[in-house]
Amino acid sequence: MGPAFSLATTLGVMVAAAGALTIAALIGTTIVLLLVAITFMQLITRFPDAGSSYGWARRAFGEGIGAYTAWILIVANFFAVLATAIPAGTYTLELFAPSLVNSALWSAGVGCAWVVAIGLVLFLGIRSSARVAAVLLIAELAVLAASAFVAMTHAPAPSLYTPPAHSLGAIGFIEAMVLGIWMVDGWEVTASTSEETHAAPRVAGVGGIVGLLVTAIFLIACTVAYMHAGGVQGLAANQTDVLAFIGERLGGVWRTALVVTVLVSLAATLETTLLYLVRSVYAMGRDRVLPAALGALGTRTRDPDVALVVVTIASLLAMAVVGLVPSANDRLALVLNGSAVFLGLLFLISCLAALRLQREETPLFAAAGALALAVILTVAIVQAAPATRGCILVALGLGLPITLGYAVRERMRKGQSPAAGNIGG
Repeated sequence: MGPAFSLATTLGVMVAAAGALTIAALIGTTIVLLLVAITFMQLITRFPDAGSSYGWARRAFGEGIGAYTAWILIVANFFAVLATAIPAGTYTLELFAPSLVNSALWSAGVGCAWVVAIGLVLFLGIRSSARVAAVLLIAELAVLAASAFVAMTHAPAPSLYTPPAHSLGAIGFIEAMVLGIWMVDGWEVTASTSEETHAAPRVAGVGGIVGLLVTAIFLIACTVAYMHAGGVQGLAANQTDVLAFIGERLGGVWRTALVVTVLVSLAATLETTLLYLVRSVYAMGRDRVLPAALGALGTRTRDPDVALVVVTIASLLAMAVVGLVPSANDRLALVLNGSAVFLGLLFLISCLAALRLQREETPLFAAAGALALAVILTVAIVQAAPATRGCILVALGLGLPITLGYAVRERMRKGQSPAAGNIGG
């Protein structure tokens, strides 16, 4: 998980939407996601599955809905890879070659290099990857804590409570909540590793809850401090680079320190996203939702190496396509909103699967989480910019033929007699 990266790329967008209510929106999102995280822990305990949301949907609703959930998971995480790799390229150029920051080609190229580098780290195995992620996270949390303390002692910005001119009130508040889903994202990766723990699967679920709460506490504290030092207008005016702006406000070496911290955070975030996507693709290959070759394990570390190679190549191709979009702001806005909405949909489907799989246990957390997500996602999609809404609806529509195909296949198989020997799972 990478809170510094989230602050740098998402906080300003949230402030532009919700103004001084951004803190309340972030707290609200954390409460909703805590309901989802508890639901994940309950599902992990009973049904540990590397496919996580996809696996639970398939178990609860059959192959058709399972395949559609697989599609949403893949789209959500490819958006997430892009939302991480694009800023990684920009921040690297800002640090080492500032004259090239505005070049879409260079930004995409350096972002591709980051994808390859993190893919190599994951190729070393999950234990090595976990150690790298832990070191990166501890380093960035230390810098964020120090910067938040200095920001709170800084003279307050004059525009502290002045809302941006384009703030949308209640609609902007909900938009900020949806962006908050992406801002605190990363905790759910523990679900995809629930088959690999030597302890009880429940440990992976507890890890997700702890990760969510620790990250949210840091994000809320930093948001309070940065809004104090930078003001609502200042943060909204620097949406693509909030931490660099805060570093300039704090003076001294803080700008360089925070830019370096964002790069560290980007590495951790990209590692988490690829890890989650690779494990999910492996589970889909194992279940024959994707080609069976993707469900193979390597002989070296017993990790899904084939899925890792395919996901890395696909990510590079997606980066090349996005690199054709000339404006960095347009690229980032599209992938941030797309990732947040599809992650929210993934969590909503997981809660609905929990209601189906655990109905005898009255899963109140799942019901509350599903209701809250349904409301904020509906409002967010309806109120989204036309280009963003169109992209989301097209992506949702592209998954429908997959759903229908698998639903028909499942119905045909169930219609066959047991003697046919073709009743699969």
